[in-house]
Parts: sequence; structure tokens; C-alpha cells
Amino acid sequence: MDTLRRDYEKVLLGIAVAALIAVAVVIAVLLLRLISDSWVPEPHRGQAVAPLDATTLSNLEARASNPQQWEGRTLFGPPKGPNPSIDPEFCKWLTVYKLPCDRGVEQRDPDGDGWTNEEEWKLGSVPIDSRSLPAMGKVLAYVRFIRQPFPLQFKGYTTDPNGTHSLQFNDVQGRTFFVRKGDMVGDTPYRLESYRIGAGEDFDPKVGGIVRKEMSRATLRNIREAADTELPLNGVALSRTLQGELWNAVDGDSRAFSVGDKFKVRGQEFRVIEVTEDGMVISDDQGKRTTLPLKK
Repeated sequence: MDTLRRDYEKVLLGIAVAALIAVAVVIAVLLLRLISDSWVPEPHRGQAVAPLDATTLSNLEARASNPQQWEGRTLFGPPKGPNPSIDPEFCKWLTVYKLPCDRGVEQRDPDGDGWTNEEEWKLGSVPIDSRSLPAMGKVLAYVRFIRQPFPLQFKGYTTDPNGTHSLQFNDVQGRTFFVRKGDMVGDTPYRLESYRIGAGEDFDPKVGGIVRKEMSRATLRNIREAADTELPLNGVALSRTLQGELWNAVDGDSRAFSVGDKFKVRGQEFRVIEVTEDGMVISDDQGKRTTLPLKK
């Protein structure tokens, strides 16, 4: 019985050893095959190496430009390939200029003109030519015509014994000035050029007839602009300085500008040439003018 048991244990041990040898042989065969697939023998000195055919070169180039993917990312380097979240029409537009439709392409600026690929696509300019810039008519909108009240009001007058007058003016800061003809109104650029004191008859629509009204007027001259403004007694006059409010559709903000003001859009400088109730004219640094109609 003991002999049979010893023989049985020897048989099991032999089977286990044989299995281990078989596994080792399989592993060795696999390793040899892997080495033979990746190893290229070095030619003997003086031996010519046969050139690769065009098909092989094309396949190798394709494999190099499209590395193996792993969950949307390449094993080496940044993500490659089309971005499924990009508008297909945007991708078509990019291919026209031989630009890749990959991740992050929307915010790139290959021509360095300050405008991203996505902005140039939407605004109709060329993304690889720094001289091709979006038309300002697509970027800026003239949204409001502004005419501010005149900064001074004619509030009253006093009559001197010799028949001359001192006129009272108030500014927007609440200051009061008494001036005679030819005097400057405080530290403002306005000078009292002339005035007319008295009353007269005028039609009043409230009563539907002629009534007697205060008709006193004062004319102030802006000595910087050589422009006159007539102020009625206790009335409000409008400033001669006109402003227009521009809305920047790309940056999402708005600002008011007067004639002569300068401003920049993505590094490009513009100057306001004209402001009217119907439109604004601007000029770029090359002298090219753009008319922006008032948005109704």
C-alpha cells in the first residue's frame, strides 16, 4: 500500500513538472516571435539596403500621423482627430484654409491679427491672412444718438443804474456766475458774447392765443470751437457736442463717442469722423471709412 502511494505521488509530481515546462516553452516561443517581428537585421558593411516601396512608406506615414487612441487621447501627445462638438460647417471652412479641425482650433489665431478662427469664420475674414480683418459693420452697431443738455443755464439778470446788465448763469455742478458782456463765465470755455433783455408777444398753445412772454436771450461763445449757443432765460439748451453709442457685438460692451474720439477694437485703431441722428462715420488707421447707420 505504501509503495502504491509513493508511485502515485511521483506521477502527480511528474505531471506538474511537465506542465511547467510546457508553459515555459510557450512563453519562449512568443518572445522569439515578438523579437523577430520588431528586429531589423543590420546589413553587413558594404551591403546595400533595399529601399521601401511606396505603399509601405505610405502606410508608415499614416500610422505615424494617427497614433493609437485611448479613450479619446493619444498615447503620446495631445488629442488628435476631429472634434465632434465643432460645427461641421466650421470644419469645412477650416479645410479650405488647410487648418486642422481638432480640439482648441476655435480659439487659435494662426495669422496673429487678434481675431480667433471662430470669430473670423463668423465675421467673414480669412484666418491665415493678417491683412484680412472683419468688417466693422459686422462688429460694431450704432445704437443710440446722444445730445447732452448745455452745461450752463441762463437763470436771471440785474439792471445797473447806467442801464447795463449783469447776467446770472448756473452750471451743472450748482455753481453760480455773474458776468457782463465780454466776460468769461468762470473757468468754462464760454464767453458772454451778446444778450437781449425784454418781453414780447408769442402764441401760447395752452391758451390758444397770443400772450406776453419773457423773451430774454443770452448768447455764449465757446472760444475753443468758435461756436455760439443761444440760451433762453430759465430754459434749457442742447449742447453742440454730439455723441453716439457704439455696441461691440464681439466683446459685449458699449461706449459713447464724440467726433474726434479714438478707440481700438482688437488692437486696430479707429477715429470718429461724424455723428448725426441717422448714423456715425468712423475711419481706421489706414483712412478707410465705415458708415454705421443708427439701429432703429
